[in-house]
Amino acid sequence: MKKHWYRMKLNWWLLLHRKNAWISSISDNYCELSLKVLMNRFTPQYYGSMAPVAMLEATDVIYEWLLLKNLGKDYVVCSKETHIKNIRPAKQSLYAHFVINPFFVFDIIEKVEHWQEHEFSFWITLKDKQDKIYAQIEKTIYVARKDFYKIRQAHAQYESIISEMIS
Repeated sequence: MKKHWYRMKLNWWLLLHRKNAWISSISDNYCELSLKVLMNRFTPQYYGSMAPVAMLEATDVIYEWLLLKNLGKDYVVCSKETHIKNIRPAKQSLYAHFVINPFFVFDIIEKVEHWQEHEFSFWITLKDKQDKIYAQIEKTIYVARKDFYKIRQAHAQYESIISEMIS
């Protein structure tokens, strides 16, 4: 039941922020998620195909949500970089399947514990119902320990104050 309410909360968030996406399923361990990117009046370009920015918006925060749910509150997870390769114009709704291997989560924890911060890359493939690929998205995500991140932010703020005082 908890998973159902979490999925409903995410769907309402997606709708309120006009992300044009709908989460159809989430696994019990929050390592898999299926998403439908909706084709509606907000997503088309001039010729009626789905805009790449609509694809990016719909898939933007999904891996961050899954990682935060698996890593816990001791970590900071944020998007660092995103690249899209639009293979063909989409004139219908598309589907994406997000998977995080539980062993990969342990690998993330191990690397972040050792280096305090690390970047990880994920691939998202947008397909139609017939499994025809329309776009591929490469997403780089930054993960750090929360205590390290707070110290780093405070240090950056201190340096900016000092540089303002000097100039």
